Amino acid sequence: MVQARKSRKGKKKLASSHNKSWIWGRHAVLEILEAGRWPVQELLLGDSLDTDALDHANQLADALSIRIKIEPSERLRELARTAEHQGYLAKMKPFPYTALNVLDDLLQTNETNPAIAILDRIQDPHNFGAIVRSAEVLGIAAVIIGVADQAEVTPAVARASAGAVNHIPIIQVDDLTRTVADLSKHDITLIAATEKGTPLNTSNAFGKETRNASAIILGNEGEGISKELLNQCAALILIPRHGKIQSLNVAAAAAILFYEATRNR
Repeated sequence: MVQARKSRKGKKKLASSHNKSWIWGRHAVLEILEAGRWPVQELLLGDSLDTDALDHANQLADALSIRIKIEPSERLRELARTAEHQGYLAKMKPFPYTALNVLDDLLQTNETNPAIAILDRIQDPHNFGAIVRSAEVLGIAAVIIGVADQAEVTPAVARASAGAVNHIPIIQVDDLTRTVADLSKHDITLIAATEKGTPLNTSNAFGKETRNASAIILGNEGEGISKELLNQCAALILIPRHGKIQSLNVAAAAAILFYEATRNR
């Protein structure tokens, strides 16, 4: 369908090397081991864990050929820079983004009117993780992100997503504008969430009569969606407001739009 570009110019790092390396906590680490998607370089377990916990973690790690070390709790605290490790600490390899060419199969095998999410320069790891969590829970087929000024999938994002990064395809492309242009040529309706849009309760962007796939575009926390992407969209929608605050957090807006897309399938 579309092809990712090779250039990495303009890439801006938005997470420290520490935040890219370590993930801790019983649920977070076991979720990664059980999913078997995100490669773990090394697994450190606290020497205070009981036998059952150690055996379970060892079994999961052995199945993935992951090296294990048993360390004192204080050592795990030093490496994680927190006392909240619960005896589980994993040193992560780079996150394995899904290839863009997989999107064809995802859209064809997904249920009627599949929807994908496109994130335009979401920089806050907690927003990114919360969006991925909502996408996974509400049945969004995939999440597409760019490279420039975009938070990457890191342990912080994984924690904010409650482990959802392990269960939904996340596609990273070098040229988001070109990718969106290619998607629009393949019967995918592009829908942008913007203050310039039609109120959601009067828009038919997610109408049941719409038979093709849709892509919901969400923009940067401060600047919104770029003009280049807005100009390609078939529908601009606005979530109606009834209070004094001018706008919703992008992660909250995403959850509403994902639900609306799912409800109308």
